[in-house]
Amino acid sequence: VAILGLLAGLSFHLFVIPIASMDPFLNMGNPDTLSKFWDYVALKQQGGGFLVKFYPRNSEIISVQIADFIKAFSNNFCSWSGGSSILGLFPIILGLVGFIQNWRQDRRLALGLTILFLLTSVVTIAYFNIPADYFRSLHRHYMPSMILFSFWIVYGAIWMTTKATKLKGQVRTPAIVYSLLFLAASPVGQLIRNYDAMDQSDNYFTHEYAYNVLNSLPENAILYTSGDNDTFPLWYLQEVENVRPDVTVVNRPLSNTPFWVLQLVDRDKSFPLNLTTEEIENLSVRAWSDSTIAIATPEDVSAFGLPENVILPDSIYYNVKPTIADKYLLPQDWLLLDVISNNRWQRPICFAGTMSLGRLEWLGTCLRNEGFYRRLIPQENPSPNIALLRHNLIDRNNFRSYKFSNPEVDAVSTNIMRGFFFGLMSMADNAKQNGDIKTCEEIQQIILEWLPPDQDWIDERYLDYAKAICADSSES
Repeated sequence: VAILGLLAGLSFHLFVIPIASMDPFLNMGNPDTLSKFWDYVALKQQGGGFLVKFYPRNSEIISVQIADFIKAFSNNFCSWSGGSSILGLFPIILGLVGFIQNWRQDRRLALGLTILFLLTSVVTIAYFNIPADYFRSLHRHYMPSMILFSFWIVYGAIWMTTKATKLKGQVRTPAIVYSLLFLAASPVGQLIRNYDAMDQSDNYFTHEYAYNVLNSLPENAILYTSGDNDTFPLWYLQEVENVRPDVTVVNRPLSNTPFWVLQLVDRDKSFPLNLTTEEIENLSVRAWSDSTIAIATPEDVSAFGLPENVILPDSIYYNVKPTIADKYLLPQDWLLLDVISNNRWQRPICFAGTMSLGRLEWLGTCLRNEGFYRRLIPQENPSPNIALLRHNLIDRNNFRSYKFSNPEVDAVSTNIMRGFFFGLMSMADNAKQNGDIKTCEEIQQIILEWLPPDQDWIDERYLDYAKAICADSSES
């Protein structure tokens, strides 16, 4: 019965197959057949073999993996950090009381629950085999163990209230009141400890960031992104709210996977990638040595917002170096090179401001900061277009969430906010260098108004610099 129940539960995931066959916008791995479904759950795109990997261990089992489980357990049941203080210990007290009373009243049930709790905990730690310093918490995977321990919390709560109601005389009423207060202390403690982090009622940052990025891009742009947080909000606005569907958002890491590149070229018929379906299905690293690639500059440069009478060379030269082991290019790299070569400056190619340019240093001298993104320009070391920067950063965007103090600002939002801050700072600095102190002071006022000093996400040194940026060199 247990085996059949497990199989029935796992079979629920087979619904992924008909869902994938409907070709939804988010169709990771396209698991529309049984074989593709297996590749999907076994993470074939990351090399496979991830479905079951108990050995070798990805990190030290006691100091890293068991310690991670203990940390997750403590966060839920015995935390005394934050404003809740000692209230965070009440759940573990109730759980231990319930554990003891469970063993005293029903040994068989207690033995079964204890074995199940230990096996669930041990197998979870062994199965997930987390590496040290993993970039994301996997604490949600310990949920079965947490639920089992919660049974003893309930058991302890029932025992305590039952004991109180069975008392006689004058102590009965106070005992009932105190027991109920003790029980209420657990959720109250969690509420006090977690409310600020969980309250998102005034947080519009994700929506505004995505809207600001899309709204500032040139028409029919191709925007390269690098992670979850700078990609999925944009896709949401495009697919659900129909904001800027003309923009093609290309996630660089996903462009290493054949299934996603096939979806990309199928949905965007004008995407400038010169590969056959067979070539895409066989994406892999390519042997590469330092090479100089020449891209002819366009005759008409009016769409780039360059200074009048600018003289451009006949071609732009990119020195492309290997990105892996000094010998190879990842698919995402040579695909980008193919796109740039075939695009011939027809569609604007842009890179999200959240993207590190470490592996794109060969493009660095031809990228111009335009606010929330950098655009590839047919000119080396292009000067900033201040009018465009002002239009993108100030005139056409919404920044109400950049001022909020509640909820707490997460690390990702903090980094994005800093990018916006530095964009404004570069505008003010450029105005000062050109002798336009009035514009510098205007942008300075915007910085101090939109990014108030009482926010803890911005370094005080940057704010000090912002306050002095328009002063004379001798003064600052």
